[in-house]
Amino acid sequence: VTPYIDFVKEIFTYLQKKKVFPYLVVIKKMGKENKNFLSFPKEGITVALDFPVNIDTLKILDELDQELIKAKGRIYLAKDARMSKKVFLNMDYKINEFVKLKEEIDPQNTLMSFLWRRIYYGK
Repeated sequence: VTPYIDFVKEIFTYLQKKKVFPYLVVIKKMGKENKNFLSFPKEGITVALDFPVNIDTLKILDELDQELIKAKGRIYLAKDARMSKKVFLNMDYKINEFVKLKEEIDPQNTLMSFLWRRIYYGK
């Protein structure tokens, strides 16, 4: 758990330096990783941060996305409203396996959510 705690400390140090403070923070220890594609749970620590939405906060979250990619972390898709396609494709969601299955069962691309449009077909 120690490397995860160090990463969480880095996040909070960075936010403090930028003078951006979440109004809600939830930190949980996670168990074993779920091996399914597009799955969020991964062994380690999960940190949920709620911020007021503004341009500065969105820029800072974009910067934190890059650090999360380096740490091999993931963003919880069910809670996300802003992740870019580039960030999504650089996280370990087993996306290739999912796309292959989706193409098999939905070759006409009929089934699609707004989330999928944004994170897979978006810019």
